[in-house]
Amino acid sequence: MPVLNGIGQSAATIGKQETLKYILMQHLAVVRQILVKYPRTPQVYNYIDANAGCGYNALVECVGSPLVFMEAVDKVPVSHYARFVEIKRENVEQLRWVLDGRNHNEIICGNNKKVVPEIVRQFPPNSYGLLYSDPNGVPDFDMLAKVSRMPQMAKIDILLRFSATSVKRKGSQTGERLIEHLKKINKRHWILQSVEKGDPWQWTFLLLLNSDCLNPMRNLGCYYGRTEEGQRILEILNYTKEELQTREQLRLFDVDQLYHTYSEYLATPQFRAVRERVMEEARWTCQRCGVRAATQVHHLRYPEWGDVDVPENLIAICEWCHYDIHKEGQ
Repeated sequence: MPVLNGIGQSAATIGKQETLKYILMQHLAVVRQILVKYPRTPQVYNYIDANAGCGYNALVECVGSPLVFMEAVDKVPVSHYARFVEIKRENVEQLRWVLDGRNHNEIICGNNKKVVPEIVRQFPPNSYGLLYSDPNGVPDFDMLAKVSRMPQMAKIDILLRFSATSVKRKGSQTGERLIEHLKKINKRHWILQSVEKGDPWQWTFLLLLNSDCLNPMRNLGCYYGRTEEGQRILEILNYTKEELQTREQLRLFDVDQLYHTYSEYLATPQFRAVRERVMEEARWTCQRCGVRAATQVHHLRYPEWGDVDVPENLIAICEWCHYDIHKEGQ
């Protein structure tokens, strides 16, 4: 993909920006409804573009992400304040010219690894909005994980645009897969976009949300991670072609051939997928005490040896309640 002034540009850029605009409009509409329903909540949509660029993609003659946001908020009017972060000073100067006359914006020159946490730290409590990250390479998952755990981010969602192929290539060196990065980000619900057939770089959008009130946008090929379609997309984003072939071959065998002990069973992809679904449906809250965070699952009933578990067999539970249940012999 050609890069101009640190900005990746290709024939797919125009389609990407149209998809981005649609996602932003959907998110703006949901937040607008929330702000109307809760008038005591800070009535401002806080937006951060962590890789703002210069505002215009000259090679393919289309607007950049800052102007895409401006177009979206014009279509779905919401009181907002946007921060555009860009590391290259020449891009910052051009972006100032592109956004000249547009109110409620701030353009910040600096490294987003340092700048984004400082921006978030200034948000009022209970603020709503979105953090958008669209790097040329691999997203800074460490920064996103750190920021996501700041109290000011409790109701700020995260949108990523990235190449799953690039993440997998880097993961082959570091040993960290996409799923492991995502689990470190403090957002309970994921909306994943399927990749286009024939795209060797597997470019995709991924929404990390605090709640599941957003329409999954199936017209864009997007699904919640807890669904069967979402699980398939996640596998494609997470594993190489060779690994996917191996996993498919394993599925040809009966499940009981994949494990011999209960500990091995708990490590199977089948059980871990059911466990993840149970935790997500419980919103990661203990279903026994209803107070503490759920960190484990407890079997209400066990499947026959060799059968696949179902969510109805399990409850999400905290460590303390799990200890009490087994202590009481339940």
